[in-house]
Amino acid sequence: LSIHNGNMTDTIRYEVNMQWKEKDNLHSLVKIDRITPVYINNSEVEYVAAELALQVSSTLYPLILLIDSHGTYAGIGNYTEISKRWLQKKEKIREYYAGEWTEKYLKLNDRIFDSKANLTKCLSDDWFLYAFFNRIHCSYSNNLRVERIDSFPFFLKKKDVDYQVTRTIDEYIDNQGYITVEMEGILVDERSKTDLEKTVNFPSHTDSEKATGAYKGKYILESKYHTIYALMLNFSLDLEEKKHVSIVVSRIRKGDESPATQEIAPQKKGNLFSRFNKWLNE
Repeated sequence: LSIHNGNMTDTIRYEVNMQWKEKDNLHSLVKIDRITPVYINNSEVEYVAAELALQVSSTLYPLILLIDSHGTYAGIGNYTEISKRWLQKKEKIREYYAGEWTEKYLKLNDRIFDSKANLTKCLSDDWFLYAFFNRIHCSYSNNLRVERIDSFPFFLKKKDVDYQVTRTIDEYIDNQGYITVEMEGILVDERSKTDLEKTVNFPSHTDSEKATGAYKGKYILESKYHTIYALMLNFSLDLEEKKHVSIVVSRIRKGDESPATQEIAPQKKGNLFSRFNKWLNE
């Protein structure tokens, strides 16, 4: 995950284990567990605020999600377990990070963990979950295309930003046995540039110019079960300071390196990422 805000760029990397579980009447169940530390700018976090945030987020795992038939996140399957873990976790946090600031931070997170609805909404703003469960398995027309509005959660706790996106499936399976879905879109949000600068939820500065932005994505699916092998999404929002988010997810097979070593030995995973970079810059 790369976040560009003006001239500032931050990267976040981590590895998760995902297991598809049994189905209920309406949903598939997927279990997600974070199995490596979170690396920010290729280093483990060393400052208190970030460490505290990671301790809070670790309460989520293992996380069981409900996934509908289109491959879209539809809810949480183990909220009761997560809520119990939060009660235990915040006591440990208090022991290690005592202080007034910590108490305020814990109270803010209480509002999220104490309500299933609030936690469900919070996870819908998670960029990894957004990318992986991005309604890939929807119905496509005879020309292998579908047009829709995709709303990306650029701003935490604010209304998502709308893009008009065309999704196209390559009619041929490539020589490595993969199906490719490409996405191209432009910003169509009703809010003006000033509205988005101020992160308001509704159009209010009608005299301000419209913002511009782009949505570009590529998903590589295994042909047998149509599961995601890799994906890349790019979102841009042209404000006074241009905002740009890049999300890359790839399956790591046994013997591949963890996120900590990707910068040290980029050639080992060069094929996949070079394909994405070449496509992105075409």
